[in-house]
Amino acid sequence: MPAGSKSSSNRIGSPLWIARATAVAAGVVLLVWMAWSVAHVFLLLFGAIVLATVLRAAGDGVKRLTHLPTKWSLLLAELLIAAFLSVFLFLLGSQIASEFSSLAEQVPDALSAVGNRFDISVMDSLRDQASLNWLGRVLGLAPGIAGVLSSLIVVVVGGLFLAAQPEMYREGTLKLIPPAQRDALRTAVLKAGQALRLWLIGKLIAMSVIGVVTYIGLCILGVPSALALALVAGILEFIPFLGPIISFIPAALIAVAHGGVTVWWVAGLYLLIQQAENNLLVPLIQQHTVELPPVLGLFAIVMLGVLFGLLGIVFGVPLTVALMVLVKQLYLRDTLGEETHIPGEKS
Repeated sequence: MPAGSKSSSNRIGSPLWIARATAVAAGVVLLVWMAWSVAHVFLLLFGAIVLATVLRAAGDGVKRLTHLPTKWSLLLAELLIAAFLSVFLFLLGSQIASEFSSLAEQVPDALSAVGNRFDISVMDSLRDQASLNWLGRVLGLAPGIAGVLSSLIVVVVGGLFLAAQPEMYREGTLKLIPPAQRDALRTAVLKAGQALRLWLIGKLIAMSVIGVVTYIGLCILGVPSALALALVAGILEFIPFLGPIISFIPAALIAVAHGGVTVWWVAGLYLLIQQAENNLLVPLIQQHTVELPPVLGLFAIVMLGVLFGLLGIVFGVPLTVALMVLVKQLYLRDTLGEETHIPGEKS
């Protein structure tokens, strides 16, 4: 009787089986919901990893030049970065603030000029409505601004701690993995970190070149607020595909307000810069860094942007770079036994 009752209770369709299946399904749904709820936290963690990668790369550069121990090289690199930013803001801070203030003042006039040129009267009504509801809009933006600032603080603080002791956090995480898989996963994580470092170095070079070239071109064309527009172009270069398009919008508006054929010269300048970047700068950089298939990068930005908003757009491509290396190492090499190139490996 006990054995028979036990087998009947475990039979598919029995009340006990249904209860167990319902509990398992509910547990899976709960875990998925919890993971989705804290997904933005994982993106912030990845942002801290990106920052730590930059700091470690700078620290390694200082170590090669000074032959100091790793921790002192990292500290010196962080101090040099902080000093550079402080001097930059001290020398150019007032000019940059003035440029952005002038840019903010010119945007409404530029919108009016666009409306007048294309006879779009709705522009004025939208502007009037915005002016009437400015207080509500400002109050509505306040939580978002506070969230961005708090996220930035979390990324910076987390990046500093991760850069100081990356081995401790990596090995501590690997202890959650069964011992048989630790070595393979450790190798994959190290290679993903190296690829991410190479991608970031290439991206920082591209951002600097695009910012400088844009500033020179806008100055030659006589476009107002050239420094602010160049900084916007350089910073948004971090976001492939979408960044250059977004950076062109304020430049085009200012050019329209400037009058004449300036807008066409500005459009030609931005198009020329992007063509030169895609055909000259990017291939040159990718010889020593990371090559990500354009379609994969584009859909990564779109997919993660739809799912997670601004954080997904900003970190979509570097996250894809790291995942691509993990897939190549853990699946293509270790599971399928295929030979595939991983960035950073010696040929």
